[in-house]
Amino acid sequence: MVLAGVALGPPGGGPPQAKQNAAMLTSRAIGECLYQYSVDHNGHYPEGKTATEVFQQLIDQKYVTDPELFYVGYIRIPGKMRPQGLRLKAENVCFDVTCCVDGSSSDELPVVFLTGFKIYYKANAPAIHIGRFEPPIERTWSEWWNGRTDYQPRGIAVWYKNNNAMWKRANEDGSIPNFIPADFDPKGKTYQQLTP
Repeated sequence: MVLAGVALGPPGGGPPQAKQNAAMLTSRAIGECLYQYSVDHNGHYPEGKTATEVFQQLIDQKYVTDPELFYVGYIRIPGKMRPQGLRLKAENVCFDVTCCVDGSSSDELPVVFLTGFKIYYKANAPAIHIGRFEPPIERTWSEWWNGRTDYQPRGIAVWYKNNNAMWKRANEDGSIPNFIPADFDPKGKTYQQLTP
């Protein structure tokens, strides 16, 4: 079993790269807990109706010890707040998860990613910003120093089944090109994006 109680992220503001790295590391920590769950459950990742239900299973079965793992206070996502206690609510969860993943699923499958995007599970598909949440914003140090406020969306943290965590940069419209890699093969399976 993996016990995770991770408090990642720069306090307060922090430079954009630090926030990206923290979100990426958080997605990896969640992904590794999901993977450990699958090792203990014959290759099957936890399932539920929402990402909150899936992540609650990780807490209940002691794969995660700190529910703040699923909350990212260092990136502004309106309507989200720190969890109070071990019972997660949708407003405590800042990540979506893919259902229904098992050992035979493609290694290129995105399993955990920041919420606020619509995912289509086919090769070369982008992640589309749905506008429900304000995407993270990016500034250069010079822009930060000079107080620039008209920023562009910058991207999404994601953990793929092959244990690759990354920050995928966004286009100016907020979409993430090639979020699903070109060599993704669903192998006849249907996947579903679970939001909080």
